[in-house]
Amino acid sequence: MTRRNQNKAGRVLAATLGVQFFSGVLYVWSIFKDHLIARYGWGDAEATIPYTVSTIVFALSMFTAGLLLDRAGPRVMISAGVILMGGGLILSGFADSVWLWALTFGLITSAGVGFSYLTAAPTVIQWFPPEKRGAITGLAVAGVAISPVMISPLANFALGHFGLKHGSWILGAVALVIPLTLAQLIANPPADYLPANNQKNEDGRTEPNRNAMTWRQMIRTFDFYKLFAMFAFSSSSGLIIFGHMTRIARLQADWDGGYLLLMLIAVFSAGGRFLGGVISDHIGKTNLLRAVFLLQALNMLVFHLMDTSFTLALGVAVAGLCYGATFSAFPLLTADYYGVRNLGANYGLLFIGWGMGGVLGPQIAGSIFDVTGSYHLAYRLALGLLIVAFLISFSLRKEKIIRRTVSGMEGRGGS
Repeated sequence: MTRRNQNKAGRVLAATLGVQFFSGVLYVWSIFKDHLIARYGWGDAEATIPYTVSTIVFALSMFTAGLLLDRAGPRVMISAGVILMGGGLILSGFADSVWLWALTFGLITSAGVGFSYLTAAPTVIQWFPPEKRGAITGLAVAGVAISPVMISPLANFALGHFGLKHGSWILGAVALVIPLTLAQLIANPPADYLPANNQKNEDGRTEPNRNAMTWRQMIRTFDFYKLFAMFAFSSSSGLIIFGHMTRIARLQADWDGGYLLLMLIAVFSAGGRFLGGVISDHIGKTNLLRAVFLLQALNMLVFHLMDTSFTLALGVAVAGLCYGATFSAFPLLTADYYGVRNLGANYGLLFIGWGMGGVLGPQIAGSIFDVTGSYHLAYRLALGLLIVAFLISFSLRKEKIIRRTVSGMEGRGGS
């Protein structure tokens, strides 16, 4: 890799991180929900409908974006995503019913976030060699996780001081202008570009193009459905916390600072994405997922006992760390099993599993709360799903771990 290409790779990575940083608005839904409940008197399950729609649309839009990515290119896809994201938030300021919020926030904004998010990993991963793939992927997807650190207090301030209408306009303007500028710096590498240490295999193809499958070929394999189920089951526990954090804090710890926990979970989710990518380079993605599933299951087992701001912060930190780590492992496993060439569409299709987790998690948890007055049964549901995901992981085929050695690159068997 020449110095010029290294600089370009760095700029693409930095610009992608910047765009992702403004794309975490979905993770602060609980702040919107509290204001909607206070203003319109909606029930918890009713007020969760726009968020449930957003998770489904987010997942489906990623598959759509993956299909369009090769034709339109990352700059166009991210620009379109940013326009939808900011425009949807602005339109939300005019919404006064659950279904209008489901249309503006749940459909338009979420589709925009999905377009931007899907483009990140498949674009950035092409600029770097295989032995850095885990760390770079983790870094690329960490931006959207860390964004609630900024967006959470901004949303809390804007909605609290200016109301839903003008507050949504402010948030929409912020989510539109800056990332749209950064999007113009993002591009795929040249057709003949070859990252450092990206060796050719015995069949003459470079490593990223080896074993490349289309999404139609991918859905004919059993591994796809195993990964899909694991993604859906594991994501539900993290989404329960994200979608209901402010109410959980008020209910369990009698604390109105739940929006601060959204910032905390964002920091640990971002850290989990980066650390998960780095660790997976050494122990493998499957082993990483097994460790994450067990830790998150233990967290859900005792989460109902966390009744102070301190203990709740510990539980939220663990939830964020585990939730974030899966976002490094699943795109990497998709690339390992089905190649990088069609990673956008393939991972976009797999990501529908995350959307199903959005239904299994927040919506069911909201319904459980409306019936029982607590989230205890929701935590038990998450625990059971995590155990199932852990067991499924043992049926995956062994992966090859790529490590950097003194002489260069070599693949060593292991899982």
